[in-house]
Amino acid sequence: MEKFSIYDLLGLLLPGFVLVYLCHIINSAYMIIPYTYDGSTLGAEIGIMFCMSLIAGAFLYAVNFYLVKNTWFNKLTGMYKEVGEIYYDFDNFPEDLNDIFNIQSNNWFKEAAFIPKNEMDNINNEAKKEIYKLQDKFYSKAYYQLEYLEKISVPKTFQSFYFFFRQLATGLLLVIVLLFILSFISWFKVFNLHQPNFQIIPWLWFGLISTFLLSVSHARWYRSRMVFKLYWHYYIHLIQANHGNIGNF
Repeated sequence: MEKFSIYDLLGLLLPGFVLVYLCHIINSAYMIIPYTYDGSTLGAEIGIMFCMSLIAGAFLYAVNFYLVKNTWFNKLTGMYKEVGEIYYDFDNFPEDLNDIFNIQSNNWFKEAAFIPKNEMDNINNEAKKEIYKLQDKFYSKAYYQLEYLEKISVPKTFQSFYFFFRQLATGLLLVIVLLFILSFISWFKVFNLHQPNFQIIPWLWFGLISTFLLSVSHARWYRSRMVFKLYWHYYIHLIQANHGNIGNF
């Protein structure tokens, strides 16, 4: 069996483990499910924890691809930003990058996807959206091309960290909502939930919210660097592979 890659570890297993562990802490505080661990079945416990972490991680991975398409989630977290918007935030790309990429863009889509920043500032929002869509298509094709050629290890590492912090932030948000609901229910003694140690709960709230905010900021940064690294790698690939004859790639 092949070993887990860093992509699998950061994108699936670790966020799922954190979610399962936090749910275990909340369950211990409120005793939703009466469960105690006596240490007699350590092997089985590890196996179950691994499976549950993998399932939870796969859930977070899948649900994030749904959430990033929702405006409310992006306004709340800002973890997803259009590739085109990120591209125009940078000012340290090679001067001929637009020209090089546009040769490839015309080859693929019969139109240029990259225009100078000063021209982008002067066009309307609808035109910008169309350019961003074209750049997103360009980015996807460049990604899969580099992946096929096995030249994507560095951008994919940044992508793995982006997925880790994005999945972690989503998992923490779910736990925060769950904790709020349980705190409300236990306060009014609904369903006879166990009353937790209320000296611990404020620290739990502080830890969850602060970690959520840190995860969101890290996810934003890693997405930006992911795009930056991929465009640099693809630019170098085109220069080396085509020696100026990019249109025939």
